[in-house]
Amino acid sequence: AYGKSENFLKKIEAEILSLSKNSFILFMQFIKEKLLGRSLSKQDVAVTESTEEPSIQPKPKKKASGMEVLFVVARWLLYIYVSLLPLFFLPLTDSPVALNKEFFAVVILTVVFIIWLVEVVSQGKLVLRKTFLNLTTLLLVVAAGLSAFFSQSVWVSVFGFSGQTATLVMFGVYFLTFFLVSQFFGSPAEIKKIAYGMSGAFFVSSLLFVLQVFGVSLIPFSFAKSSIFNTIGTLNAASLYFALGALWGVILWTGAKSTIEKIGSLAVLFAGYVALVMIEFQIALYAVIVALVLYLVMQLFGKGMVSANKMILPTVLLVMTITIAAGVLSLPSLSLRAKIGSQVVEVAPTPTTTLDAALNTAKGGALKIAFGEGPAMFTYQWMKVRPIELNGTNF
Repeated sequence: AYGKSENFLKKIEAEILSLSKNSFILFMQFIKEKLLGRSLSKQDVAVTESTEEPSIQPKPKKKASGMEVLFVVARWLLYIYVSLLPLFFLPLTDSPVALNKEFFAVVILTVVFIIWLVEVVSQGKLVLRKTFLNLTTLLLVVAAGLSAFFSQSVWVSVFGFSGQTATLVMFGVYFLTFFLVSQFFGSPAEIKKIAYGMSGAFFVSSLLFVLQVFGVSLIPFSFAKSSIFNTIGTLNAASLYFALGALWGVILWTGAKSTIEKIGSLAVLFAGYVALVMIEFQIALYAVIVALVLYLVMQLFGKGMVSANKMILPTVLLVMTITIAAGVLSLPSLSLRAKIGSQVVEVAPTPTTTLDAALNTAKGGALKIAFGEGPAMFTYQWMKVRPIELNGTNF
């Protein structure tokens, strides 16, 4: 009987102690809610049990683990990658822009990829965020890999020569960019930071080129004193990049909420568009026209009310681009050709000879029709159909 009563008393004591603990936490929640205007969760306090009176102690802040530190490092590396890649170059090789951009991209993405692998191994599970861009870029890498496998020069298709950006390795870099960003970023706030980095890169690279054309060189290297120098690469590649910057400015403008965001979006749009008009690369102008038409169609036939704020600026930009591409509107004060006194700023195959090279490749049989000649092999194929008339010129 005594043993039963003792067990009964111990149960009563445990119930009272548990009730007192919960009551104290509820009391603290009530006090903090009334005095500070916010609730206190159970995780905010730690209840200690001992022979002494129960005491409430703040839980010590947990130190960041090694993986958490690596996760932060990976994010910052991707921020740097997105923001600085369009501006990065080194005066250490015969290809200061293209080759060093490749080196910069490969180094950063390799480090971030290793961090991701370490995280997967430490957690013991693989979690993949499936996105449309991840799937499409992966399919592009697979297609490029098959094409490289059947190439007449596998080495050139995989690695290329100095500064070539159409190789299988670079297709892998493109895929890793989208894949790693999707793995390390997810919230709107994080994506917004990436957008800020991209916007800054668009604006600075466009502004540097515009100043370069007007004779103001801010880069202290001899190779950067030419009017056609830019931090992107070839003039045609730079023109496409500036076109993308102008379109990016339009998207930012339609989504801008604060005055600062509106000013920033207009700065990106203006700098990119002026740089685009200076080069006068027809394909880039046509790309802007097509993109703006698609955007306006989506706005007109999409869900919800049509917003004038989202229609006026793109419409004005579309009309201007059409008149410039058609030669109706001429801006000689901004023309790079007028500045350097030459109608030729960069040599590129015409669409006709490009089509001839593609058709000549297809004559190689079913494999060539399906997979082509391989990445980075266009020059080889074009030389087969190179116009004879060029033999009498400098080209």
